[in-house]
Amino acid sequence: MRHRHTAVLVGVLGALVSGGCAPEEDIPSGETGGAVSLGGRGTGGTGASTGAGASAGGQAAGGSAGSPGCGKTSQTGAFQASMTSFGLTRGYYLSVPSTYDPNVPQRLVFGYHGSNYSGVRMRTYLDYEKAPLVDGSIFVYPDGLPLDGQPDNIAWDLSANGRDLAFFDDLLAKLMSEYCIDPNRILVGGQSFGGLMTNEVGCLRGNVVRAIVVVAGSGPRASTCQGQVAVWITHGEDDTSVPFARGEASRDRWVAANHCTTTTVVGDPTQCLDYQGCDPGYPVIWCPHVGDSGHQVPSFGRPAYRAFFAQY
Repeated sequence: MRHRHTAVLVGVLGALVSGGCAPEEDIPSGETGGAVSLGGRGTGGTGASTGAGASAGGQAAGGSAGSPGCGKTSQTGAFQASMTSFGLTRGYYLSVPSTYDPNVPQRLVFGYHGSNYSGVRMRTYLDYEKAPLVDGSIFVYPDGLPLDGQPDNIAWDLSANGRDLAFFDDLLAKLMSEYCIDPNRILVGGQSFGGLMTNEVGCLRGNVVRAIVVVAGSGPRASTCQGQVAVWITHGEDDTSVPFARGEASRDRWVAANHCTTTTVVGDPTQCLDYQGCDPGYPVIWCPHVGDSGHQVPSFGRPAYRAFFAQY
């Protein structure tokens, strides 16, 4: 399955975003199950929205052009790195398998951490880097910063014009310039506050992101989304940190956005429900659970979301 918006992603390489500090953010309240409006430009950082015309090199199987990093020799292995974005020094943990071929466009998989965690710790927690997902993939785990007015809460600014959407844009542009990335296979996932951030990136950067995985999150908060993403969500009915109703509201937003019906069939694994009638290539998979890890990844979660991401 291929993404509809390759040309837009090329524009990510055009500009870096700068600006002041973002307003205080916390786990938001009041998400509703209303329909998402699709199309148009978001109000976030210019990186993914300007469409500046950088050329992409390389060619993926199936005809997708690779990024300008194709053909370059870049560092492999797992390591901490940093960059400047939004006038701030931002950290991230990058994992590039030893089998990486700079002439073959790869998936790029983002993993967003929850409050007071870090990218390197989230790498272990999410456990993306196993079969079948590890083959042909590069993984990046961004580090959050303390929220304004909440110095003890390292998390994500969810605002459309804030530092963390800008960081997504700039980090994506940097990695596409350094590595051979398939612009049709940008995947984003996260848990807890990282799930909130994943929903927001999926909405505001749906013109460049292909699929999202949300564990115990909520949102998106934005009323208008760009593009479209495939969606896999899990949420515990006994989650005491992010209420189950917020997970249901997220599900309903994506069901509406992908034009699914309310009919479901039992999926694989059987804890999951596959919504029917969704736009081709843009499924919504809903995996509720109870008595199975609460706010955390459920027992079936890791192999299931690795298999989901590996389709793309």
